[in-house]
Amino acid sequence: MQIGDNYLVHTHLGIWAGRIAELTLDEITLDQCSWIPEQGRMSECVRDGTFVENEYVGDGVIVPRNAIKVPWRHPLPTTSKP
Repeated sequence: MQIGDNYLVHTHLGIWAGRIAELTLDEITLDQCSWIPEQGRMSECVRDGTFVENEYVGDGVIVPRNAIKVPWRHPLPTTSKP
């Protein structure tokens, strides 16, 4: 895990997709970030790079470093999808 990598991040409060902009011992700052209120089936989401719904947020989202992280090998969403 390094700056510039894209990840799908599952926290206790939600799911985020974004690029790592900064790492500390406790936190990850994401840019080009979207909140994923509905991802659909995990296997399809990770395999195909699709979400049922996403809301593009932009830069500066901070998530806990101990969250579940899955490498994201698809383009990050740049718009919201209802």
